[in-house]
Amino acid sequence: MASHAEEQEDELIAMESIYMDGVFERFPTTPASFKITVTVEPETSDDHEVCADLMVQYTPNYPDEVPELRVEARQGLGAEVIPELVAKLDETARESVGMVMAMQLVDTLTEHLRPLTQKPTNLYQEMMVRIRLEEEKKRAESHDTCGDILEGEEAYDREQDVTPKTYTPVTPETFAVWLKTFLAEKAVLEKERSGVVEDLKKRRRTGRELFEEDKRLDQSDLTFSEDDEEVAETPKNEVDTETK
Repeated sequence: MASHAEEQEDELIAMESIYMDGVFERFPTTPASFKITVTVEPETSDDHEVCADLMVQYTPNYPDEVPELRVEARQGLGAEVIPELVAKLDETARESVGMVMAMQLVDTLTEHLRPLTQKPTNLYQEMMVRIRLEEEKKRAESHDTCGDILEGEEAYDREQDVTPKTYTPVTPETFAVWLKTFLAEKAVLEKERSGVVEDLKKRRRTGRELFEEDKRLDQSDLTFSEDDEEVAETPKNEVDTETK
């Protein structure tokens, strides 16, 4: 029967052969530890990609013991989902005690990351995604600045790999503050728009005003018409006298 150390080494060799560089990384620790980067692609154009690192630390008696498990968010994930992901992984590990379990852990993490690629279905989730994307954009801009200082592209890539990914958790309290501000701003915009509409209504003439104006125009036309008739009916002898 193989020893625990032999089973661990066999699993590490298998992981190195399955995953390409950049996805699997082994660390020189005792007992051994490794990292597998799990990426889930979006299924539709409305969804987004998510990516997380599965960190596994063997115990001396692994696989007859549950290993130490951690999840680090890389892309499209907030800190609020990490505890649930770790709990699911721990559940899988306990069910797999007695046999190597790296592949089962990867499958479990992939399964629970997939729903997180989907477009948010409510305002709270939408706000969390928006905040997450803004934080990722800021980190990308910060990394670009660091890249100008570091020497060469390889140094920049190393900095990217070791920089911890942190996210600001969104709680119901912070969401309530944001929602209150959002509704207040919306109310101001609605009030301003209402004021513009009222102003246009005041400037718009009523049907009675248009009628009165048409009536005045009719009277003016009638006056001009009467003046024309008076000129046309001037006695002929008066015109002759003036001519002489």
